[in-house]
Amino acid sequence: MTQAVWLGGFTVAYIIAMTGISWWAGKKFVENEGEFMLGGRQFNSFLSTVGLVSILVSGGWLPAIVLYGYLFGVGGTWFYLSWGLAILVTGLLWAGFWRASGAYTPSEWFEYRYGRVGRLAIALVILLAVLAIIGWQFVGSGAAVAGALGISTNLAILLIGAAVILYVALGGIWAATLTDLVQFSWVLLVNFIAIPAYLIIQYGLPDSATLPDGFYSVPFGAMPVLQFTLPSVFTFILLQLSIANQAPYFTRAASAVSRRTITIAWTCAFIIALLTGIAGSLTGIYARSLVPDLSNPELAFGELLGYLPLPLTALALAGLMAATMSTVDIYLVSGVN
Repeated sequence: MTQAVWLGGFTVAYIIAMTGISWWAGKKFVENEGEFMLGGRQFNSFLSTVGLVSILVSGGWLPAIVLYGYLFGVGGTWFYLSWGLAILVTGLLWAGFWRASGAYTPSEWFEYRYGRVGRLAIALVILLAVLAIIGWQFVGSGAAVAGALGISTNLAILLIGAAVILYVALGGIWAATLTDLVQFSWVLLVNFIAIPAYLIIQYGLPDSATLPDGFYSVPFGAMPVLQFTLPSVFTFILLQLSIANQAPYFTRAASAVSRRTITIAWTCAFIIALLTGIAGSLTGIYARSLVPDLSNPELAFGELLGYLPLPLTALALAGLMAATMSTVDIYLVSGVN
């Protein structure tokens, strides 16, 4: 069977399955606006953790962790770890206040302090950010799926977009959360467990002699630390501000059962970000060992797939679509809110 057949068959079955789960979730859990928007504020630590991490493992960030491992070795872990640190700080310091405020959306929260003018201003900012991020996810995943299926990018974007909009409309945040559970589990098993495991079994650990100096040096690998330090601090601060004002994170905090749930979930999300960062960077190291002279390192993930069995390659590409859908759905829910 060709790669297109593998991926095409999975795509159709996957969309049908996600739509079915969403229809069931809408019928079982959604009876009013509050349950559509915030799940009745009944999400436990496990579901809150899955929802958070699904934002990280997106169609754009999934190939990027391999890219940074290809460039910096173990230092590539920081690409995910910086997100995890921001989540940890946010969860411990102020996400609990979002839940305690009783607000449904960030714009409502701003209205408490700044009145209707503040609500309107932050609503416009959030809407623009949400549209930009959703567009980036659709275009990136659409390009990957189009190449794998041999269809036009516009058609692939339409396919993914229509599927996400349909299943979010059917069940709101409950649909987004339950499908996130399926989608994140898929990506975790395929991209962060099965692929590294296959590479280790097939090729053994990459020989440090075939890699750039310092690739295995903890914690920064081959990353130029002096050039990295100042930008990373600046980026960390900006990421904090970004998370503090992004609707999906507010929605995940506001939908939790309690402030204690938020503390547990956001701490677990930090741990998962670290572990998946390590696994993704290891995959990038294998890519550097197997394809050392790429003129465009951004192709590292795609080039590495050529060294995997065809079924695993198809499942990994399908994981890109799953990762995109699991990120876009919560942005869509929070944007609608």
